[in-house]
Amino acid sequence: MEVASIAAVAVFCLVTGANDGAALASMSARVVPGSLGLALLGLTAAVVVAPLFTVRVAVTLAERLVGFEGGARPVDVLVVVGVSVGVVGVLAARGEPTSLTLALVGALGGAGFGAGFPVAWAWLAGVLLTAAVAPFFAAALASVGTRIVARVPARRPIRTRLRFGHRLGFALQSVAFATNDGQKMLAVAVIALPGLVDFATPSPWVLAVIGVLFLLGAVAGLRRVGRTLSDSVLPMRPHAAVAAELSSGTAVLLSSAIGAPVSMTQSITGGLLGSSVRTGYRRVRWGVALGVVRAWVVTLPTAFAGAAVVAAISGRVI
Repeated sequence: MEVASIAAVAVFCLVTGANDGAALASMSARVVPGSLGLALLGLTAAVVVAPLFTVRVAVTLAERLVGFEGGARPVDVLVVVGVSVGVVGVLAARGEPTSLTLALVGALGGAGFGAGFPVAWAWLAGVLLTAAVAPFFAAALASVGTRIVARVPARRPIRTRLRFGHRLGFALQSVAFATNDGQKMLAVAVIALPGLVDFATPSPWVLAVIGVLFLLGAVAGLRRVGRTLSDSVLPMRPHAAVAAELSSGTAVLLSSAIGAPVSMTQSITGGLLGSSVRTGYRRVRWGVALGVVRAWVVTLPTAFAGAAVVAAISGRVI
């Protein structure tokens, strides 16, 4: 079962890379062609280094949502990983991309409830509230930012300004991801392998392995993520993408400061919609946008219910 726990952590890191890392890097390459390799390496480096400075979000996921006294059973880890990945996979297959972070939060709460561990309902509600607010906050920031940029006199060529804005925005986005929903990989590792991984002194070797798995998953997921949320919800325009990068990075980084896990993809979508205020509401594919929101709404309760049922059954069988 310990081998199974290690395998579950590895699979979760790979899926995180394929789901989150590929989407972020793909969007970067669409803003500035040829930046894909640097984007992947920069994002991976941030994922590896950030836990050396802060693990607030990882602590929330691993310790505050569910009280796994004495450590979670290996079967509980398998339930959490299996249900969270399964929910995201099923919705993606239906053409409704969703948040792996929301699925993990739901699966953690459900597995704890089904296995009889105490669930911190106040923390769970707080995480859900923060996740709901973050996209709207990013949209407001993107709307204001787009208006400000439009009024600033252009002293440099548009390509130069876009490249500078993109580099700043993607750097901010990478740090925000690494300090927030990117830490779900470390949280799963701590829950699955309490004797090998801890928060007090995160091992650089463990973080390096997580980074390598994340990078491999991101590379493998690039082809699947051929069309990012930016193209499905709103036809890509470079200035809109830069506004979304800056606003989503800011929103997620502020959430990291209070230890609240949120989804970068949700915040990016909010930022893209916010930037559409300047370019016209008609350009937004509202049917697709509503489908994405619907997927967000059902992700957490579906993962919670699925994990609760499976954990309760496994507790009686094993």
